[in-house]
Amino acid sequence: MTIDRPTLYPVLATLSCLLVGCGLYVNIPAQVGDYAYHDPNDPTVYGAARVALAESLQQRPVATPVQVVLAPGSTAETYTLVVDGLNSGQLAWSRSVIVEGLDLMVVRQIRIRGMDAEVDLVHHHVQGGGLDPAPAVLETVYLQSRPFGSWRATRSRVWNIDADQALAPLISSVWVHDEY
Repeated sequence: MTIDRPTLYPVLATLSCLLVGCGLYVNIPAQVGDYAYHDPNDPTVYGAARVALAESLQQRPVATPVQVVLAPGSTAETYTLVVDGLNSGQLAWSRSVIVEGLDLMVVRQIRIRGMDAEVDLVHHHVQGGGLDPAPAVLETVYLQSRPFGSWRATRSRVWNIDADQALAPLISSVWVHDEY
């Protein structure tokens, strides 16, 4: 059996795309000058956020209610899919208002490169009834996906970083969603 060249080239091109390089490339929030995908409402993107939040809550269970803040541009439907998919009665969400007295879990960044992802979470604990930036913790959850499968957490890392550095960019970009 012989295969002529006009048939062979499309087959090889398709195989190389499937095996090597047509993966999803996501940066949330968008970075200046990049050509990555930026939609926080895409099922792949919010699926990664949900798995990262679940992993974090499993590794570090919370005793008090927690408010989840997703990336800017996330719709009410996305919040519902993420938070309700995790909810054990301990999670709440609001796109525009920080609820006084609740700890915060903020999805700070999502980076997806093909079948690998990293999700940065900022945990902000309430002390004395007000927001105190001192106890904020930055955590990166590393995820992998199987072909045609869902995300799974492979590991997580809590960073030793100053809380002001972790929270300063959030105040202007995440807390208030004016478009809603």
